[in-house]
Formats: sequence, structure tokens, C-alpha cells
Amino acid sequence: MQYNIPVIPIHSFIVISNPQTIIRTSPENRTLQYKVIHREALPAIINQLENSMKESILDDKALKKAIRVINKQHIDADFSILERYKLTESDLLKGMICENCNCHQLLRRYGTWICKPCGLASKDAHVQALRDYFYLIGPTITNRQLRDFLNISSASTATRILQSLNLTSRGVNKGREYSLFFDE
Repeated sequence: MQYNIPVIPIHSFIVISNPQTIIRTSPENRTLQYKVIHREALPAIINQLENSMKESILDDKALKKAIRVINKQHIDADFSILERYKLTESDLLKGMICENCNCHQLLRRYGTWICKPCGLASKDAHVQALRDYFYLIGPTITNRQLRDFLNISSASTATRILQSLNLTSRGVNKGREYSLFFDE
């Protein structure tokens, strides 16, 4: 109980992003089948963990203290995620991910993102994609980069999206860069 904070359970998993990957374990490592999972299983496992924890481990005061301690101990990463894992921007899946069915087939119609497979409609599906862009690629984005990353063809639609986020910008016309900032 360092910092006088109760022990908080930590659950770890290895999440395999390729759905074609076959996960096998030897008989002596049966517990691994519950730790190594496909990405599609992650939301259900998180829900299962949330449902299994009916009582709060921390009261409000202890939770606030834990947040202060974590924030005080936090150190920003000083490396590029893409470089660290030897990836390029072309390796990334572009577009928004549907929060309902996790597909990448969202189309923009009249200011709303519509998921083709499940029909979910969202006004702000682009926000999470831009958070991903911020963490994976960098803190600034141009209209062209936004169109490429969100898979949209219209420059005016991209401009409307960027303006709706009230981002600060510098430069003019094709040289304009928008600073991404997300208030966590």
C-alpha cells in the first residue's frame, strides 16, 4: 500500500489484432487461453470485468488521491509509436471505427457518419479517429491529411470537420495546419 492507496486489481491481456491468427496453447499453459485473445473479444471481456466488480474498491477520497498520484508519476512517452514498432502510416487502417460493430465502413451523409453494416449514426465518430491520429502520427494535421486519414474525398467537408473542432491553426490555404489537442 505505497502512497496509502489500497491495492487495485490489474488485469492484463495480450490482444492479437489479426483475426486470422490461430491461438493455440500447450496443455501446461491452459491459463494463457484466457490471457491471449483476439481484438474482437476485448469489448466483451471488459464488460465482463466491469460486471464482476460490483463494489467500488476505492471511495471518492481514495480515488481522487490515486488519480493525483498517477498524474504526478506520469511521464509522457518520448518516442514515436510508429517508429518503435517499425510501422509506416500506410500500415494503419484509415477511417473511423464503428463503436457498435467495430467495422471501418462509415460514410458521411449530411453531417452524420453512418455505419454501412449496422446502420449506427454518429455526429462525432471522427473525434476518436483524430485522437488516434494525434497519438500515432502527430499533433498537427492538414486538410489533405485529414481527408486521407478519414477516407473522405471532399476538401470542404474536411474543412467543416476541422472548423467544428475549434482547433487553432497556422498558415493559409493549402499550407494551413491545425493543432490537435484533446482535453483528457
